[in-house]
Formats: sequence, structure tokens, C-alpha cells
Amino acid sequence: MAIDINTIKISYGRCLVSGGKRKFFDRFYDLLLSSHPDIAGKFAHTDFDKQKEALQHAISMAILYVEKKDTIAEQILRNIRIYHSPKYMNITAEHYALWAKTLLQVVKEYDAKCDDNIARNWRELTEETIRYMLS
Repeated sequence: MAIDINTIKISYGRCLVSGGKRKFFDRFYDLLLSSHPDIAGKFAHTDFDKQKEALQHAISMAILYVEKKDTIAEQILRNIRIYHSPKYMNITAEHYALWAKTLLQVVKEYDAKCDDNIARNWRELTEETIRYMLS
């Protein structure tokens, strides 16, 4: 089934408005950092204000890339992929799976209208993004 990007955009908008985007990203990192013992170490020297902005931007680029195969979005994702590679951060498929699970959990918490269809679209978006990041 094709990803309904408009459904994701509307859901993401609700998430950022519901409680404020700062709370959305705070919640995301609270959950992600506690999801696996390896994760906290990956963020040991992280400026979380910058990290949260980067995540917001990365989610937007993933949406744009999946929607249009946009070359600028792809370049940004490629740079993230390089930084997350074994040579630098060594982000594994397991780490990406935790990222996707956490994102979906936070979407469900912050999008009051998140139903099975919206959740499926988010899952498919994160799966396609992870495939790209691991390629």
C-alpha cells in the first residue's frame, strides 16, 4: 500500500501543536534514551537543543524525500546516513528500529487522531527511511 504523505504531514502538524513541539521532542528523547543501554552513550556529549532541531529537520526531510524523491532532501539524508555509519556513530539496524518504535509511540501520544491508518503510514515512512539509511 502506498504511503499517504498528506496523512503524515497533517499528523505531524498535530503532534507539533499538541503540547508544543518542544514537549514532543523532549518526550521522544526521554523514551529513546531509555529504550536500550547503547542509546544513551550515543548522545553523551550532545547539545539536545540542537539535536531536537536536527531531528525535526530530519523528519521533514524524510517526508519530503519519500513524497517526491527530492534531491535536496536526499542529500541531507545521505549526510545523516554517512554520520550514522559504522565509521562515525555506528548506528545499527537495531538502533533505527528503536528510533522508529519511539517515534511512533510519541506520535500516538501527541496526535489525538492517530488511528491504525495514520500509524501504518508513519510505520511505512520510517521503514522506507531506515532502508535508505542502511543502504
